[in-house]
Amino acid sequence: MTRRIARVLRSIVALALLAPLLAGCGGDGARGDFARTFGGDPEIAGFELSTADNMPFTGGVSADVDARAGASETELHGLVERLSGFVREHEDVGAVITVRADAITVPVFAETESSSAALAAALALAADDRVATVGLAAADGEDRITSAGLRLAEAAGVDAAFALALDAPELLAEAAEDAVPWLSVRDAETAVRIQGRPGPWLETARSTWTTVAGALETTAISAEPERIDLTLADESDVAAATALVDAMPSQTAIPVVFSSPLVALGLNATGTSLRTLFAGLDPADRALVRTSWTDDAEASMRLASIDDAGTLARALATVPAASAFELLTLTVGAADDPTLRVTSAPAELAAAVTAARAVLADPETASLVVSPVGVTLTTAHDASDAELEGRLDALEALAAPGARACAERPDGRSVCASPTR
Repeated sequence: MTRRIARVLRSIVALALLAPLLAGCGGDGARGDFARTFGGDPEIAGFELSTADNMPFTGGVSADVDARAGASETELHGLVERLSGFVREHEDVGAVITVRADAITVPVFAETESSSAALAAALALAADDRVATVGLAAADGEDRITSAGLRLAEAAGVDAAFALALDAPELLAEAAEDAVPWLSVRDAETAVRIQGRPGPWLETARSTWTTVAGALETTAISAEPERIDLTLADESDVAAATALVDAMPSQTAIPVVFSSPLVALGLNATGTSLRTLFAGLDPADRALVRTSWTDDAEASMRLASIDDAGTLARALATVPAASAFELLTLTVGAADDPTLRVTSAPAELAAAVTAARAVLADPETASLVVSPVGVTLTTAHDASDAELEGRLDALEALAAPGARACAERPDGRSVCASPTR
């Protein structure tokens, strides 16, 4: 009997058994059964139980199982076989089990053969020198591996990542029942990220990396079937990198975009509008920008000082390309704790920054954040409610109509009001 036929027959039986259970709650029977069955299993270091996600009222169980450290492959296969038996015995109420063992994470299926194939694939991948950890998963309702997440070993680089991505479908063939699973290959940092269902696009992405990185210092790659994002070490190399890609004989319709220490790209962004904006600035004004980010609809720039923010805001007001953005943000200080952050429509940015600088001139003001939805001033020292209320008046010129204005103490306690203008 094939695995698929067996699954169909079991599904018919499960539906028949499920009908009476739907008439009332099934309690926590499966959880209790699991604890009694596996509480003393020699190959289990521990487990966490909860209600099965897909059947919360039928007494099903979801179990995350940690295998004993150092368990052999034979012992792990024995554990998975026992767990598969439990899944089969509880198909009427639902049992979702995941096993974690050293560097691997695998799902357990009702069919022992499927579970064993998944474990074998995970162990084979984990034994590869290019791999640090392996995570295999199955989509809801599937009794096969449908996705795999591979984290690269520290010594593995981009070339190894592409080779691994190209090898993975064959290594996962039995566990995926000859389908091509979705794949993610990445390093522990952010230098390598390759994800998508393996196909011809992988060769295109690898060729693009080889072409650009062979000529220009390239520090990272993010590749998927719809997009290749290369991070260059120097923003000034973008034009040369673009020319290299355009000249590639094998280049297909996969868009290639470029990030750099100066320009970071959001989801699906190209950076073209922001680079056009920078090109319209005087070099001295452009040099004030330490880093920037854009999703092509909005752009954010970080600067070193409040004075630099004022200078850049005035300069941006003279550049027509600024109008391509819905909002521009200027930030001084850390992203999570800015001294100044102003977000505004381009036409209003210079005035907003000027007004914000006037508020920050008060030595009792530690920080100011201005956006279309609200204004928040943080005092340098503790202040009474009356003192905070007095500061709200200074925020009125900064707040958009209907926006919330708040004055807060360093510990976060605040007084807020909605401007009436």
